[in-house]
Amino acid sequence: KEQLNKELSDFVARGIIYAIENKVDVISLSIGWPDSKDTAFFKAAIKKAIDQGIIVVAAAGNDSTKALLRPCSLEGVICVGSSGPDGAISHFSNYGSGVDIVAPGTNILSTYPEFLRSKRFRNEIGFEYLHGTSQATPLVAAAAAQMLAAGIDKSEIYSRLVTTATPLKSRLPIKIGSG
Repeated sequence: KEQLNKELSDFVARGIIYAIENKVDVISLSIGWPDSKDTAFFKAAIKKAIDQGIIVVAAAGNDSTKALLRPCSLEGVICVGSSGPDGAISHFSNYGSGVDIVAPGTNILSTYPEFLRSKRFRNEIGFEYLHGTSQATPLVAAAAAQMLAAGIDKSEIYSRLVTTATPLKSRLPIKIGSG
C-alpha cells in the first residue's frame, strides 16, 4: 500500500509536468494525502509550477482537523477549505492557519460515475450532489482563471482572492453580555 501511494504521488507529478510543458496558467488539485506519502519528484513538480508563475490551487482535506494534506500544505499552493450555505466552514473541512480561503463545498452538483447509483437522481445517471474541499477547490481555481482572463497580473491573484473573500461566519453560537 505504501508503494501504491508513492506511485500516485508520482503519477500526479507527471500530470503537473505535462501542465507546465503546455504552459497552463492555473492547476486545480482536488486531491490530497499525508506528507509521508509525498515523493521528492512530486514536491519538485509543484515547486517548478510555482516558480514558473503557475497558480496552484489544492483541497485542504475533509478530516475536520488542522492537519492539512499535501499538496495543500506546500509553500505557494493556495489551500482551499469548504464552506456551507450558511457561510460557516463545513463541519468536515480541514481548517486552521494553513487554509487560505474557503469556497462552497456542500451539496455541489457534480458529475458522477455512471456505474455508481446516484442517491438523489434516481431517474438520471451521471450526476450527484457531493460535499468536500474537492468540490470547493475548482471554484477558487476558476475565480483565479477568470481574473487572469480579465488581465489581472498573476502576482496579484492570491491577494485579491483572500482580501475580497467574504469573512467566515462562526459555527459556534456567540454569547452577548456576561449573563
